[in-house]
Amino acid sequence: LGVAHIPLAREDRRLNVALDAPARVEPETKTTVKVKVDGATGQQAWVTLSAVDQGILNITQFTTPDPHGYFFGKQRYAPDLLDIYGRLIEKMDGTRGKLKWGGDAGMRDSQSMPRKVKLVDLFSGPVKLDDKGEANIALMLPDFNGSLRLMAVASTPDRFGRGEREMVVAAPIVAELSTPRFIAPGDRATVALDVTNLTDVSQQIRLALAADSPARIADGARTLTLAPGQRDTLRFAAEAVEAEGLARLTLTLDATGGVKPIHIERAAALQVTPPVALQRQVRRMKIDAGARHVVDASVLDSFWPASASLNVTAASSPPLNIREQVRGLLRYPYGCAEQTVSAA
Repeated sequence: LGVAHIPLAREDRRLNVALDAPARVEPETKTTVKVKVDGATGQQAWVTLSAVDQGILNITQFTTPDPHGYFFGKQRYAPDLLDIYGRLIEKMDGTRGKLKWGGDAGMRDSQSMPRKVKLVDLFSGPVKLDDKGEANIALMLPDFNGSLRLMAVASTPDRFGRGEREMVVAAPIVAELSTPRFIAPGDRATVALDVTNLTDVSQQIRLALAADSPARIADGARTLTLAPGQRDTLRFAAEAVEAEGLARLTLTLDATGGVKPIHIERAAALQVTPPVALQRQVRRMKIDAGARHVVDASVLDSFWPASASLNVTAASSPPLNIREQVRGLLRYPYGCAEQTVSAA
């Protein structure tokens, strides 16, 4: 079997797409991108616009979608394989498979750790061009500092095209927090704050960093002066005051010196987790009729404070569910030596 590509002249079906957008904008503002498509005048034409973080695109060397190349370019031979095994083999009942995770330790709730890096991927959806082949598309920029690639894809009933442009998003003052992934009770860690003055004037900055329980920030209030283009790194001491939990870090920054004052608020999270595995102790006892038993709270003394809980259950029969215990033993999800020997 031989396959040969026969290219056809299809340049007359390519649209030229031009983007007009500011070269530099500030985050958390609204900007407008003007799209002009040559050759779409007086026709029914549509365009979509995407604004994506250039750093994300660089990971996979992503190129702007090219509909003209998709429809008229050289395509790889792609055969399809089909079978009828599903009609020949009888479908039998079985146990639904489960994803297995190892470690022989209980899963500790991460309490929905917020993302430290905000990913930017804005999409306008289909926008109809006017009779001149133009459209103004508004983009609401999030709290982001970096480069965005604007990618436009346009089409008419029989023609296609694309266009791209880079746009820099930069705040007058950039403040970025850097925290450790987690700390343990009693640990003291350093939280770094990078402050950069991207304006052309000197800025007098007042800032405050605070933490909610279970962490604490010492000496969180600072003042500094940054020259144009200067960058400084401030370090704060963070301490875990409770056994576990998710501490919210809040940064408030105010700067003066330019045409208008600057106010910035940032939030981050610091995970506090104990350095030992989760423990569960079960004590069973029989209480005779008319007898009295006192549960002493000192049974929790061996655990980290604020991380332990005590539950009491009373029943008229022994709380032994042999069937569920055997089933749990046979389906223990690790495949370690203990499970193999016990299941035998």
